[in-house]
Amino acid sequence: MIFNLTGVILAEMYASRDGIGHQIATWGENFQMKQLLAGVVMIAVIAIAFNELVRWVETRCSHWRT
Repeated sequence: MIFNLTGVILAEMYASRDGIGHQIATWGENFQMKQLLAGVVMIAVIAIAFNELVRWVETRCSHWRT
């Protein structure tokens, strides 16, 4: 799931006119380091939280697979 989220962000950085990926690319091009770091950290936290949520759901639903 993290790779899917990363793929979407990278696609937004190169092919989009809107979105967080485009904002991160713009901040990087304009050397706005505070905004860039905040955006990258925000995306990382969202990706980690989403991955842990998927892992939790998988453990809760896979007890019958043993």
